[in-house]
Formats: sequence, C-alpha cells, structure tokens
Amino acid sequence: MFLSLFPAISTAQYSTNSLYSMYGLGDLNKSRTGKISGMGYAGVALRSVTYLNNLNPASYSSFDSTSFIFDFGLSGYSSFFSSQGTKKFASDVNFNHLAIGFPFTKWWGASFGIVPYSTVGYNITSSIPVEGKILDVETQFTGNGGINQFYFSNSFSIARQLSLGFNLSYFMGYITQNELTRISTLGLDNVYTIRTRHFNNLHYSFGFQYELKINNDRLSIGATYSPLQKLRTDYNIVVRIEDGDILKNETDVLDDFIMPSSLSAGLAYEINSTLCFALDYSLYKWSDAGYVKYVARLTDCYSINFGMEYNPVQKKNATFWNVIKWRMGGYYEKTYLLLKGNEILDKGITLGTGFPIKRQKSTINISVGLGQLGTLKDGLMKESYGFFNLSLSLHDYWFFRRKFE
Repeated sequence: MFLSLFPAISTAQYSTNSLYSMYGLGDLNKSRTGKISGMGYAGVALRSVTYLNNLNPASYSSFDSTSFIFDFGLSGYSSFFSSQGTKKFASDVNFNHLAIGFPFTKWWGASFGIVPYSTVGYNITSSIPVEGKILDVETQFTGNGGINQFYFSNSFSIARQLSLGFNLSYFMGYITQNELTRISTLGLDNVYTIRTRHFNNLHYSFGFQYELKINNDRLSIGATYSPLQKLRTDYNIVVRIEDGDILKNETDVLDDFIMPSSLSAGLAYEINSTLCFALDYSLYKWSDAGYVKYVARLTDCYSINFGMEYNPVQKKNATFWNVIKWRMGGYYEKTYLLLKGNEILDKGITLGTGFPIKRQKSTINISVGLGQLGTLKDGLMKESYGFFNLSLSLHDYWFFRRKFE
C-alpha cells in the first residue's frame, strides 16, 4: 500500500529522518565508534588497541592486559529533501552508541554495549480525489520507532597473529505506523489507524583478524560473518474514530521477520604507526529476508568503505596540534530497497579528528560528513544530508594500583 504513495510525493510533508525509513526495518544506522566514524565507517581489519572497534568482534583481543575503555557517542543530522518541486528541511540529534571494553586475560578481550540498529521517522500527507465530488480525501501517514541492539562480544588470540571473535546480540524494538484519514469534509468522523510491530530475538555473528608485521609496518586482514536468522514479531492494530470509539483492537503473532546473512571483509595497512589505510567490502543478502508476504521488495545490499588516519609521531614535548589524529574516508552503499525498478543508493564522505586528553590515552573524537541518498527518478525522493558524530573514549586501568609519594 505504501509503495503506491510515491507518485503523490510532490504533496508529501517530511519530518525527521527519511521517507525511505517507511520500508523494511527503517533506516539501518551506521552506529560506529569515534575512530571508525571518521574513516568512512571502514575498519573490519583494524585492531582495537586503545579504542573500541564494534565492526569486528575479533578486534578486542588486542587490548592491553590492564586496559578498561568506555566509549559514548551522539550523532546529529541535517537533511534536505527534494522531489518534483517539493523541498523540505529537517534535523535531529540522536544517541549513537554506548560501549565498554576490557580484557579478561592477555589472550581474551571483551566488550558489551548498545547501538541503534535501525530508526523510523516519516510524515507524509497524500490527497485522493473523491469521485463525483469537488474535494479530496486527505490521508496522513506517520511512522516512528526502531530497533536497538544490545551486544556482548568476546575475542580470543588463537596464535600470536590470529584472533577469533564471537558476538551475541539481543535485538529489541518496535515500529509504529499511524494513518489518519480526514473525511470530516464528507460529514463523517475522521478515522485513526495505528499499526505497531514489536521485534525481539537473539542474534549472533563471528569474526577473525590476522596481522602480519612487515619491518615497521603492519598489514591486517579481517572478516565477519552472520548467518540467516529470525526476529520474532508481534502485531497490534487499533482503529478508532475521532470521538474516541474503538472500531477494532486486535493483537496477533506474525511470521518471523527474516534477518539477512551477511559477510564483510577488510584490509588495513599501517605505516610506521603514523599513517593507516583501511578498505572494507560488505554484502547483505536482503533478498532472502523480510516477511514471506511483503509490500516492498528487498534486494541484496552491498557497501564499499574506505578511510585513512594520520597519527603524528608522539614526542614528549609535542604541542597540542602535533598530537591530534586526522581522519578522512568515504562510503558507497546500494541499500536494500528497490523502488519502481530503481536502486536506492547512499554515498558520502567523512572527515574526523581525535583530540587526546592530556597525560591519558583517552580521546575526544569528532567526525563530520556529507552524503546523498535516493534519486529523483520516477517521482522518488533525493535526500542530501550532513551529519556529525561526537564521542568520548575514556581509557583507564584495571587491577592497577597507583602509588603516590
């Protein structure tokens, strides 16, 4: 039903997030920790020494045996929507991630936290002419909600250069779709329809990293894999009229929502601990996912991410500007949507910095970016957006007693 609204997008009104979030599970978030966000979201092969890398559970075995890391981040977005002469601006600030990492032993590291997996937010108004009358029936569609991912990852050093990781997550959330049909112009009461889907279930994935020293340089490769899995889904629909009378209130258990299998692979090369390059490729088999009967066709999704970081050589008396880490990157993604035969693409660039906190390994990370989502073809929508990520990575020590003289 929602797919048929795209021809009428010229009369649409938008709120936060994106009209495209009305399909599937919504907008799939790029919720990454501070360093990764500034490097075009690339980092499957990056080792997690003094920071958290939630792209690959195998990264945590590289923690120092006394390290304890806390990482918290926020994200802000500003979007400019356009379609067939209609333009709209929206902005929002959201929680990005909360993560804690620590070692159990010299060969066993772990992390747990919460990241948003998807978000939904749209507001569309459509008008349909009534046959035989000089008026339109206006229907407003709004949506909100999303899914959060609570995770616990473990990483093990199997050999000096090889690490394996396992990630166990719990997905939980809801998506609400509201429909208001304004028929008071026909002498009838307006009708409200509220559809809510609740999701929950466990989810798991695996990862590995292999690191090779080449003189003073380091070459790393990494990969992650997640098999086809399910999300349990409960469904509730409420239909009521404007005076408050409820015409329908039903709850049911839907077929499970199928989550796609996925595979990511990455390369990273570090030159003399000063310059680091990273390149990732990811594939998600969304054509096998979704509900058995689904209004929008989901297709296989892939992304290419690349980034680099410049880390000046550390000196005892270095100035503040000489110890800042500089990052840049980009990404190109074919999303899981195929609308009117058009692939929906998401592409952008990122810039980032890491400001060390004096006398500590803690860092304040800031990244910004520009991107573009969608197309103007066949009455669809193009979204041009800018964003920033702010994260605080606090480094402390466990089982370490400081001595004062």
